[in-house]
Amino acid sequence: LFQSVSSLKGYKVLWFTEENRKILKKRIILRAGHIGDISHITWDYAMGKALSNKQYIINRILNFDADIIIIDTIRSMLGIAEENQAGQVAEAMIPYVQVCGEAGKTLILVHHERKTSGEYGLGISGSEAFGGIVDTMLELKRERGAAASDPNKRILEVLGRVDVVGKMEYTRLPTGDLAVTYGSGGSLELKLLQLMDGQWIATPDLLKGLPDPK
Repeated sequence: LFQSVSSLKGYKVLWFTEENRKILKKRIILRAGHIGDISHITWDYAMGKALSNKQYIINRILNFDADIIIIDTIRSMLGIAEENQAGQVAEAMIPYVQVCGEAGKTLILVHHERKTSGEYGLGISGSEAFGGIVDTMLELKRERGAAASDPNKRILEVLGRVDVVGKMEYTRLPTGDLAVTYGSGGSLELKLLQLMDGQWIATPDLLKGLPDPK
């Protein structure tokens, strides 16, 4: 998420984080060679403030000039006492979904995966209401079985109200950059170059040559 958001130049991001300043600074320094300029991101170390004042995050969303709002994580920021209770989850999340929708801001809610994992949205920790309230859910997980031996590989599963996009495989390259891969098929960039074979090709023709998900 950090590397993806850092690439959203041109969008103003307000990121409510549970990290303390010292830890976050170390993470930024660690990734500095791969994220570049992050001046478009404003960090709000809001965990204590949010728990003592339920209106704090709402007021910040309404009054801060941002296109994208990130609450990281839901459990820490919203103070959900029992995350397996759908009523508590809905009561905690809906005000933020509503206010961002009315303000025309994109809301990204970060949550944890359950230890036993799961498919089709069942891998999230706690109540299914976490996934039912949002428009699109992205699950980032490690591969299981023999493939799990690669620590640089992750599976991204995307589920939405309208479209089920499917799964993508991400691999961290030796350079530290992330590449989309399809099993042993190599990176998406390499696949596109192979399809083009040195010639200009129309986008619809390129899409026909790519495996799902497109």
